Amino acid sequence: MPAFALVLFYLLYNFKTINVIKQQLLMALLCLIYLTANLKILLGEFNGYYEHFKILTYAALLLIPLLIWVLRENEKNPLKDF
Repeated sequence: MPAFALVLFYLLYNFKTINVIKQQLLMALLCLIYLTANLKILLGEFNGYYEHFKILTYAALLLIPLLIWVLRENEKNPLKDF
């Protein structure tokens, strides 16, 4: 959750300065990560499938490249409160 919040904060804080394609890609990946991380809550009927296919693990693995990208962008253009 903190990693997701960090990427979301970066997107909202720099929404106007980020390229449109990067904005859309970042929003799409955040939506995908949110849905895969919360499938047990949203569609709890299929919990056996989610645990078998390790869906939560895929959400965490998708979040790692986003964190790397956000931290590298922050090194280039540091934020005051970041």
